[in-house]
Amino acid sequence: MWLAIGSSSLTPPTPQLARVAGLRVLAQSPAVLVVDKPSGLRSTPAFVGGTAGSTRKKRWCAAASTLLELPPRLRSHAAILPRTRDKFVRFAVSRAGLGESEAAVAWQALVRANEEQDARDGVTEVDSVLRRVRAASGGFAQARLVHRLDASTSGVLALALDAPSAAALSQQWRDRSVSKRYEAVVAGALPDGSGEVCLALSRCAVADRLGLTRMVPARDGLPCRTTYTVTRRHANGAGAWAGGSGSGRDDDDRGSAGFTTTVELTPHTGRLHQLRAHMAAIGHPILGDDIYSGPAATRLCLHAKSLAFVEPASGQTWRVDSHCDDWGAAIT
Repeated sequence: MWLAIGSSSLTPPTPQLARVAGLRVLAQSPAVLVVDKPSGLRSTPAFVGGTAGSTRKKRWCAAASTLLELPPRLRSHAAILPRTRDKFVRFAVSRAGLGESEAAVAWQALVRANEEQDARDGVTEVDSVLRRVRAASGGFAQARLVHRLDASTSGVLALALDAPSAAALSQQWRDRSVSKRYEAVVAGALPDGSGEVCLALSRCAVADRLGLTRMVPARDGLPCRTTYTVTRRHANGAGAWAGGSGSGRDDDDRGSAGFTTTVELTPHTGRLHQLRAHMAAIGHPILGDDIYSGPAATRLCLHAKSLAFVEPASGQTWRVDSHCDDWGAAIT
């Protein structure tokens, strides 16, 4: 399940969190929580309903500009008020001259005003990992994500439990010192061994699917690099997955419709849909990926299997692993 290398700061997973949030806890410390995100659950919150074209930022600013509970010197900055608690408090202290306790009260008043306005307008929050964790008792109210997984992707997801830990972990992601490995099942029979995909990607809209974007190869796009290693190949059908040994083919049959390949993927950059776009670009889309023309499956066959980073509280390196064992059910 998980492995902590040389760490003495591990605490037992909180049973209350697992019960309330419905998430499997892989590892936990005073600074970090690592969960096994299921496919189909968002990492971050989203909201539905309300007035068309009204974003969360617009609603936040509108509430701040008219909320009489906010000091006038804070209301005058309504258009630029931060939407996270720590940043809001720092802003209120440094720019509006409030004391920390007064700033905290203002934050609560503005959050409450937004919630009441959402209720009047019929705005509801979509289920997400972050929403579930913050709603659980036990000191998780300030939890925040330091990275994301697509809603369709399952696997290891880390959350910081306080602001200093979030800053330390976010810096590791910016420095690209975090090690990430994924497992995917792709169409066709990739040749044995390893390979590399270095294709710059650019974002474009998905035709006939409002609000969705995809990444496509582009000469002037963002530099992206992915490496992969073939771990198994399978003849299509239920029997191939039951045996667990793969097809044993050694020839390069990239276009074969009769085979699928399990690969381990390592993203060396962190672009939107990078793994999905790269595998599709080389002719082996991930199964279940309807945005990148992957063959049909009951879910996107992409799983975050391993995450290694320095745990902020102890300074020790953690590697957290998760195994996906439902590919057969997803494909057959």
